[in-house]
Amino acid sequence: MLNFKNRLKMKKYINKLVVLVVIMGVASCDNLDRLPLDKPSSETFFSNQLEMETAVNRLYTSEFFQKDDERWGDNEWNRALNGNSFLAGTNTSQTFDFSSAWSNSYTAVNRANVILENIDNPNDYKAGVRDRIEGEAKFTRAYNYALLAIRFKDVPLIVKSISTKEAQEIEQSPQAEVLNLVFQDLDDAIRLLPDSYSGVQRFTKGAALALKARIALYTKNYTVAAAAAKQIIDSKKYQLYPSYRDLFLAPGQISKE
Repeated sequence: MLNFKNRLKMKKYINKLVVLVVIMGVASCDNLDRLPLDKPSSETFFSNQLEMETAVNRLYTSEFFQKDDERWGDNEWNRALNGNSFLAGTNTSQTFDFSSAWSNSYTAVNRANVILENIDNPNDYKAGVRDRIEGEAKFTRAYNYALLAIRFKDVPLIVKSISTKEAQEIEQSPQAEVLNLVFQDLDDAIRLLPDSYSGVQRFTKGAALALKARIALYTKNYTVAAAAAKQIIDSKKYQLYPSYRDLFLAPGQISKE
């Protein structure tokens, strides 16, 4: 059992230790708000070409380029009569096909918006890279707003980063206004994107023209569709692949068709 003198020494020691810990904590407080130094931060990212290319590469994901499913029409029938929510007529706004289509498209739009907001941050772009990244972001945004406008008609039109509160309060924009942005973005993408790449597959000027023609056809803008298709034909960069079978196999993957 500690005697009185030892207990007194122990108490003084503990008091000094507490004071030391407090001093160290106060001295190190300025480090608590420092940006992470070992990983990307929203405060410092998009500062150079590599980071911008990393961001735009993330746009190349299947969730951001959805296609209408065969189950959405009347062509699917299950012999076991299991069917699906479309055949049964039990869909709601929370049905996965609808909720995921909405959330995936707006995730893509948000990522494209962030890239466009920060496109001029880097000062180390190599020739043509900045324009290509802007074109890819606008291609992605156009594709997803087209899906939203065609599938849901009037939807919120968001062209910049917004807070959660703003997202909860934003109103729908008319379908025509959304489609105007789609065609404006595609015209920019057509101007900014290269005709082709060497050894890689990315969005091209021809792809943007084809998408413009397709969306215009879907939305009954026939004059726009015809003009975009004619521009593709006149470019002389594309031609029918000689083997219809091989077109859908590896040999036709990077064909001129």
